[in-house]
Amino acid sequence: MTPAESTKDKFRVAILEDDPYFMDLLVDVFEKSGKFEVLAKFTNIEDLVKEIPVFMERFISHPEEYPDLLCMDILAGPSADFGIDAINGASLSLYLKKAEVKMAVVLISSLNSAHMTTLITNKFPGFLYLQKTSKITDEVIIETALQAIQSMKEYQ
Repeated sequence: MTPAESTKDKFRVAILEDDPYFMDLLVDVFEKSGKFEVLAKFTNIEDLVKEIPVFMERFISHPEEYPDLLCMDILAGPSADFGIDAINGASLSLYLKKAEVKMAVVLISSLNSAHMTTLITNKFPGFLYLQKTSKITDEVIIETALQAIQSMKEYQ
């Protein structure tokens, strides 16, 4: 599966972020850039996982609606605490890679994680890490997103 070539001037992005303030920041940055269209916003992992079959079905029938990029908080988890074995953004990103879903992923967190380190260490094409800090700029967010998309396209 590969992201469709954009028929418009904008890349399509889905966002998983459980912090409402950072979600608003990401949506604002992507939309203001003029380079991205926010297709979907998720505040917990369950809602995103429920939508994956819909995205996959739409990819077949309407590839122009398939996200080019998933911008995902690696620690965003379930809406209820299911313990340490619960799926989170980091484990979902590893699943996406193993399933060979050809969608660029920007992993976002203020913390480090073993899953994120594995992704970076193995240099998975299309997967980049962006650390949440008070000094993050709009330009860094957009440049990281564009680099992830370009890396995924080169990998295909």
